[in-house]
Amino acid sequence: MQDGRIVVVDIQYFMNAGNAVDESILIVEKILLHFDNAYNIPNLRGRGAACRTNLPSNTAFRGFGVPQALMVLENMINDVAMALGRPADQIREMNMYEGPSITHYKFAFSPENLRRCWQECKEKCEFSTRRSAVQEFNLQHRWRKRGMAIVPVKFGVAFSESFLNQAAALVHIYKDGSVLVSHGGTEMGQGLHTKMQQVASRELHIPASKIYISETSTNTVPNTSPSGASYGTDANGMAVKDACQILYQRLEPIRKKNPKGSWESWVMAAFLDKISLSVTGFYRGPDLYMDWEKMEGQPYAYFTFGVCCCEVELDCLTGDYRTVRTDIVADTGKSVNPSIDIGQIEGAFMQGLGLFTLEELKFSPAGLLYTRGPSQYKIPAVCDVPLHFNVYLLSNSDNPHAIYSSKGIGEPVLFLGSTAFFAIKDAVSAARSDSGLFGPFSLNSPATPERICLACASPLTRKIPASKPGSFTPWALNI
Repeated sequence: MQDGRIVVVDIQYFMNAGNAVDESILIVEKILLHFDNAYNIPNLRGRGAACRTNLPSNTAFRGFGVPQALMVLENMINDVAMALGRPADQIREMNMYEGPSITHYKFAFSPENLRRCWQECKEKCEFSTRRSAVQEFNLQHRWRKRGMAIVPVKFGVAFSESFLNQAAALVHIYKDGSVLVSHGGTEMGQGLHTKMQQVASRELHIPASKIYISETSTNTVPNTSPSGASYGTDANGMAVKDACQILYQRLEPIRKKNPKGSWESWVMAAFLDKISLSVTGFYRGPDLYMDWEKMEGQPYAYFTFGVCCCEVELDCLTGDYRTVRTDIVADTGKSVNPSIDIGQIEGAFMQGLGLFTLEELKFSPAGLLYTRGPSQYKIPAVCDVPLHFNVYLLSNSDNPHAIYSSKGIGEPVLFLGSTAFFAIKDAVSAARSDSGLFGPFSLNSPATPERICLACASPLTRKIPASKPGSFTPWALNI
């Protein structure tokens, strides 16, 4: 079969857990629930193992292992495209979920918005026109090459452990009309407090300026679930909404008596009438599950989709590159706060770009980490931001499974940073073709300038003799 349709995939993942298990087993589970990404592969088998090693313990980060797992699958798709001599975007599109679909663990969903993100991203970034321009640029330049890539993502939102899908909130209304909201979510820069303020403002029908958010503490909201799985707004927002709705209903008799009164007058009247102005709200999330014996379940409330197109320009002699343009279309449902979500998308992309192109861990043969601190461990800087960076939120998207029909966006789009990696690989492929080298080749992540330069296989780098295995003790090992 030479049309590019993938019929069988069998992947075995090995996770470097370090010297303690930490969250590694949960990461393995999440990997095995996501490794199909956006593709309908008829015969799919995945196996995973968390390996205990002599290195320091590793833990989870934004994405919880999914970006690394999807990198494997997308590399396979790239290799299929190179082996067939066809554009990678065609191979991705023909294998993408379409119509009513079922995942490999028998979870039914609609990929309509995934397809919409794909088409809209191609239109917004003028993919066909720019692809032709990139090919023309590469024909005219020997030592500078450009590359383009477009990659989708499908990411499950909520905790597969059902008991974690719960949240509580405590809301006080004071005599002066001010409101204090306490919830169980952790604000870590993702704008959760701002969104909770918006929820309270919407439900109480008062300006956000009257609402204050208390720092998260178990003396106000006990037994909190972790702020993760891109579920913070979904769960805590529903708890705040529940509390505010109860309070608003309590004030209903007061409003009927004085319909032209102000918020402050209603609150004072309620106080004088001995009506409680303090309420606990609670949200009981969906009963999600995953039966690993039967290999079926509904471990997520819904999927968040996104597509990213990236163009890079590469110096083949040094391996240095710059990101010329990035376009992202993300399905955020009816966003609670579009500005916050766009900022989250931009930040997640940059973190993903760092993961796949910059951040390299080097250990000594004895297991000592060399790359410690900012002087040795390179993270994205201002100069790494794309010269043209466009983020679009998918319009007319509904999601009945979350507050106000929104969608969690914190983790899903981090993987889209891999688009920079695949654009680099596309540029490297153009450089290799000038040297008479065609077909699949290896470029490990992170795609550092050193690795890029060697992968370009210029006449200069091919003159460097290869060392015989075992003839020396390496200064550093890449993990």
